[in-house]
Amino acid sequence: MAQGMNKDYICNDIYTDEIFQKVSLLKNLENWPDIDAFMGREYYAKWLRFKEKWNL
Repeated sequence: MAQGMNKDYICNDIYTDEIFQKVSLLKNLENWPDIDAFMGREYYAKWLRFKEKWNL
């Protein structure tokens, strides 16, 4: 399971924008609500701000 990947494996905010951009490419998938919820649990307010900025 990928839960905890941000803190356990990435551990560096320099990759956050790139990760967000790549994940946002998945927005048209059927399981987007699950992806969105996962990103929210991993990145909290950073993910919410990204979604607001990019109108996701």
